[in-house]
Amino acid sequence: MSVGKEEIAALGQLRDRQVRIYGDACDVGVWETPAVKKTIRRALEGLRELEGGTARKWATGSSYTTRCGFEIDGDRVSGVQVCVSRCVTRDKRAFYCIDMQPTTWAAPQH
Repeated sequence: MSVGKEEIAALGQLRDRQVRIYGDACDVGVWETPAVKKTIRRALEGLRELEGGTARKWATGSSYTTRCGFEIDGDRVSGVQVCVSRCVTRDKRAFYCIDMQPTTWAAPQH
């Protein structure tokens, strides 16, 4: 398996389990449990070695965005952009939002 595919697969399984967090809003995510937290931590540690993504923090949460390439075609790389956000509700419950989008970018020049 190529670098990052195992991590992307683990995050994809969690993404498929996302539910609506509030009945009257569009927020979706996976409620934080020890198992979910461990899976996300392992996946992000593996992905951090790839592209050196970006981390952001705000008052009620944080996010990490990176991309993982699967195929190089000439001067273009095809892969997926991943954004994992951890949010905390008003009643101090945490949940993770996982967004994955196919993307392409310029291949690095050597």
